[in-house]
Amino acid sequence: DLNLIVCEFQTGGVTERSITGTLLDTYASGFINPNDICLDKKGGMYVTTPNRGEVYYISPAPSRTKTLIDDSIDFPNGVIISNDGTTLYVSDSDNYDIYKFDIDLSTGLISNKAVFATLTDIGDTGSRSLADGMALDTNGNLYVAARKSLQIFDASGAKINSIPFTENITNCTFGESDLSTLFV
Repeated sequence: DLNLIVCEFQTGGVTERSITGTLLDTYASGFINPNDICLDKKGGMYVTTPNRGEVYYISPAPSRTKTLIDDSIDFPNGVIISNDGTTLYVSDSDNYDIYKFDIDLSTGLISNKAVFATLTDIGDTGSRSLADGMALDTNGNLYVAARKSLQIFDASGAKINSIPFTENITNCTFGESDLSTLFV
């Protein structure tokens, strides 16, 4: 219905809103600064709360149960599910690793945390990567917004390209009618 699922950073909720901003539903509340979200094919949601170092899963309707599923990442930020729905990727703004987890398709819970890829800086060094939003193309390549670059990794985690920017970038997505245009 072109509605928006929103992480309400200040109020701590995850809501559904119409494109005009009208509140339609509240899926969960009580988060401390929810930041990024992605939805699985069943209607469940993965949410990061960077300031708390937590990743949550909100189960599909009707229960919409909020479950803490990981608290081992320093500053979890971007979150996205692989095209086949079996892997969750989480960026860590405090370091240079992108983590992957196996998803239990029946419960939405995650396991087997591992480093998927390691970011590198382009023209801007710092102790924090500022890794943030991510996107996947149809080949399963992962695009990560980090500092002043968009870094691209193949499905095995090998870096295959990097696009430099003159300022810090925070997110990316594919769009247009054929989903072949990358917006950053």
